[in-house]
Amino acid sequence: MRAWSLRRSSDHTMEQIKADRSIRDRIGGGVERMKSIASSRRGFVNELNFTYQRLRRLLPALIRRLDADELIGTLRSQNEEDVRIHERLVEVVSAHGEAPQPCLCEEANAVVEEVYHADRMTAHSDKHDDAILRALRSTRLFLIQLWAKLLDTISPDTLPEYRKEVRRLQHREGEMHRTLVRLEQRMNKE
Repeated sequence: MRAWSLRRSSDHTMEQIKADRSIRDRIGGGVERMKSIASSRRGFVNELNFTYQRLRRLLPALIRRLDADELIGTLRSQNEEDVRIHERLVEVVSAHGEAPQPCLCEEANAVVEEVYHADRMTAHSDKHDDAILRALRSTRLFLIQLWAKLLDTISPDTLPEYRKEVRRLQHREGEMHRTLVRLEQRMNKE
């Protein structure tokens, strides 16, 4: 009777060990997934920060070289909005312990460089304003997509306020893109 009891006990122990391993694997996998999401979120924050910093330096220089008054006015207001979005980004992410850090953001750098090169390569051309507008529109689209990627890393259950503020900032960026699209349509009609 005792041998049967030990065998049953040992079978039960093996089942319990397997169950414990399964639970540990699920928890461990969850922790690794959370670390991965946090790392991705940090990367998107850094990339947004980098892009807005570059735009804040680039747009004032562009404005001084433009001819079209309507484009100049639009870029001035967009530069002001970039400053506000960037400041709010830093506030929001810092409040959640994810202050932006310097990064080598190759894709963001390439997108902003397109605007710079559009300015430099077409400086003495009739297509100067059009080239800048197209490159800047592409940059705005890139930023909208970055905001979307950041949103995907923020849980609506655990961080609802953070998510809501990021969505607002993405919406503001979307408004700037729409403004550029409408401006381009008006300029092409003329």
